[in-house]
Amino acid sequence: MNDWHLVNLFVPTLLPLVFLSAFFLFDLSTTEKARANPLVAIKDGQLSWAGLGMCVNGLYELQHPAAGRVVSLLWSTNTFWLVVAVLIFNALIAAAGPVFPTKKCGFTGCLKTLRHYRMLLASAILAIAAGWLYSDIHLTTQG
Repeated sequence: MNDWHLVNLFVPTLLPLVFLSAFFLFDLSTTEKARANPLVAIKDGQLSWAGLGMCVNGLYELQHPAAGRVVSLLWSTNTFWLVVAVLIFNALIAAAGPVFPTKKCGFTGCLKTLRHYRMLLASAILAIAAGWLYSDIHLTTQG
């Protein structure tokens, strides 16, 4: 991992959660502490917004490789369509999250909890896929 990964992948995705966690250091009311819970910030698929940005940046870098970089046409075409598919699913999850909000759950079983937070799980998987694709594109085209 290098500075590029930190600045382009981890900071936009995780820094808001770190700041939300910092609110617990202050003397807030119970209601405010409940709203400052990092799970509340991402439970409805909000990680897909970061995934969207990564996909768009990846598409840009794919179409504009660094001077002197030779990229295989087959690789770039397949990667382009894969990024477009991940972008569409990220957009779907990001749009569906506010329409179908999830309440905090009190389940104790792992499977029930995962099923309840399926939008969070989907957005996390898609954000990871977007980050991986963006990283691969950047390292291949910008090197």
